Amino acid sequence: MMTFILWFIRFLVLVVAVAMVRMAFVYWYRRNSTSPLAVLLREKLFFLPSGFWPTPLVDDGPTLTELIEEQDEELDPERQLLKAEKGHSFVFNFVSQTVVGRVSTQRMEQEVQRNNYPWHDVPGERNQFVFVDGNQAFAYYPFGERGRPVWFFLEPEDASGLWEYFKGSDTEPGPARKFGASRQLGTVTFTLFGKTWKMKDIGMNSFRVESGRNLIMKGNGRFAHLVAEQVDGDAVLFFTHIEEGEGYDGVWIGEQADMDFLSDL
Repeated sequence: MMTFILWFIRFLVLVVAVAMVRMAFVYWYRRNSTSPLAVLLREKLFFLPSGFWPTPLVDDGPTLTELIEEQDEELDPERQLLKAEKGHSFVFNFVSQTVVGRVSTQRMEQEVQRNNYPWHDVPGERNQFVFVDGNQAFAYYPFGERGRPVWFFLEPEDASGLWEYFKGSDTEPGPARKFGASRQLGTVTFTLFGKTWKMKDIGMNSFRVESGRNLIMKGNGRFAHLVAEQVDGDAVLFFTHIEEGEGYDGVWIGEQADMDFLSDL
């Protein structure tokens, strides 16, 4: 009997200790969800369900624009491009460019990965599409699942019929459906625009037009994205499909941008 009582007391102590640690974590995380440590924890513990992470006190966290405004007035060219407005001119790779629109995006998740469950923004910085003449785009976007954002310079291509191709059907799944079925861990390749591509990332994003206009997204809403990298090459393919709001499918091919060639902002 005494042994059982001692075991029960130890069990209660353990339960209380775990509860206190959890409460302390929730208290810290809700107030520091955008801190470098919190971002690192989400990246390293990506396998945990989204419900594990407490809801931040401020859902969206600071936007890139708010973070930029806190910096010194002398900003580097990359940060200036992140807040560029319509009509803003600059030089990239010795070619003059003019901004026609800018769209900010935010990665989204579901508590349960089923069609009827709602999507919500993942706390953290918003990514950016900066559109220039000709529907070309500079994309500041994560490269791969949970990857860190990098700059890409992208050229538009014809997106007609691509959503049906990437999705496929239950009997003949397309590249996106195959990649999703592998939990984004499998090797899935496809041929498009004369190149062979390897799936890199799929996901959902909210979007908001911050300045000007573009040919793909209007106002605000939600889009699915697909990213693939060229097999035996350096090219990258971006595809977007509007799920909610106004806009059209878009596809671009480009490469990671060397921002050392960005000037005159």
